[in-house]
Amino acid sequence: MKSQTFDCLASRAAPWWKGSTAISPHSAAQKHCIGVGSGTDAVRFALMAAGVNKDPIVVTVPNTFVGTTEAITQAGARPDLVDIDERTYNMDPEKLREYFEEQCFLSPT
Repeated sequence: MKSQTFDCLASRAAPWWKGSTAISPHSAAQKHCIGVGSGTDAVRFALMAAGVNKDPIVVTVPNTFVGTTEAITQAGARPDLVDIDERTYNMDPEKLREYFEEQCFLSPT
């Protein structure tokens, strides 16, 4: 079945993809594999697989690609933004802690 599924996906792909083993269930050594058309789809499917659905909040950064927040809303969640560290451009851990304490009413441990 794995081979048939991959052959089916490859037959619908662009000519450069046909016969490619760069990304396949065989080369990835995975039990299951799914091909997606974009990073937005990949994020949405990952959120869905993690059980994210109606009403949860997913925290991300404001300097992300719009597809990230789109995927969050497509999964049924609400994106909330936590600012970045100006040195690394990644989510600021201190601002994330503040978000949890102020928005989620969590007490520090």
